[in-house]
Amino acid sequence: MINGFGVGVFYRALREGLATTPSFGAPAPSAPLDARIGRLYGSLDAATADSAAMVAALFDGLMSTVGQWLASIVATGWRTSLNLGGDVLAVTVFDLALTPANPIPADTPIRLDLAVDGRASSAGSRMWDRRGRANTRFHHYFDQIVHLDMAGEDRPLRLTFAATIDGAPIPTLSAEVPLVFGDSLHSLQSAVLRDAAGAAVGTIRFDTRRLGPDLASQELAGSGLWTGDAAEAYANALGAAMVQPILTGLRTLAPAD
Repeated sequence: MINGFGVGVFYRALREGLATTPSFGAPAPSAPLDARIGRLYGSLDAATADSAAMVAALFDGLMSTVGQWLASIVATGWRTSLNLGGDVLAVTVFDLALTPANPIPADTPIRLDLAVDGRASSAGSRMWDRRGRANTRFHHYFDQIVHLDMAGEDRPLRLTFAATIDGAPIPTLSAEVPLVFGDSLHSLQSAVLRDAAGAAVGTIRFDTRRLGPDLASQELAGSGLWTGDAAEAYANALGAAMVQPILTGLRTLAPAD
């Protein structure tokens, strides 16, 4: 059940947790994460093999589905997911995950150009990958946000990315994704990255949110206050907020007696 349907359950729980968990102000966790996980698994010593296997499958499903998203969201936890809605499109780029066939050399800075196209207008921005993170030949971190003003009648229709090797005259990789503005105000997304010949060579992970201008300014001001302690407290509060939605989702999948 978890392997077959857990993806939707865990994603919904993450979205619900984000929508109810403030970035700042959470109490410090009662104990380090590894200690709390150790206590949980220690409590399974007297459990049946089936029960222990179910708990292990739950954790495996959770981490494989949203584990990387959770790490990225906590790293940029100063952003807000509360009180969303407005004419500012916030796009956060988390990372590029590339295949062995990708054409980008190791230890090469990457420029990423981002553009949002509407029916009659466009807006764009530029960022560089983070040199301080553990970038590899196949993984490049960004963890950066851009705010694009999309006020007016021309609504954004398409988001495009172009990754260029430092000094190269043309983009090395590109991706394109349609933008749908409806009830989903915070959308975790991935897009296929293609080389100049059109071959798929990786993915780019990002999310989009809609903010008002005041809220956009407030969250940028809060970015300088994000500390390791704040991130740990936020991660703990977000995890706690996901528990009930996960249980509710799994119960709906359970076969009726």
